[in-house]
Amino acid sequence: MTAKDQGIEKGRTVAIDSTVTESDIKPPCDSDLLASSVKEICRLLERDKH
Repeated sequence: MTAKDQGIEKGRTVAIDSTVTESDIKPPCDSDLLASSVKEICRLLERDKH
């Protein structure tokens, strides 16, 4: 059951925590970014083809 269902929240406002924390995620390199972009473009083109 959600807070909206329980009458606690109306769901009209969103709160986002954007606190920066250190992590072990590797920084992206240009080839990774390019590959991700090509994959997404292909996915969108395939979706629009149908």
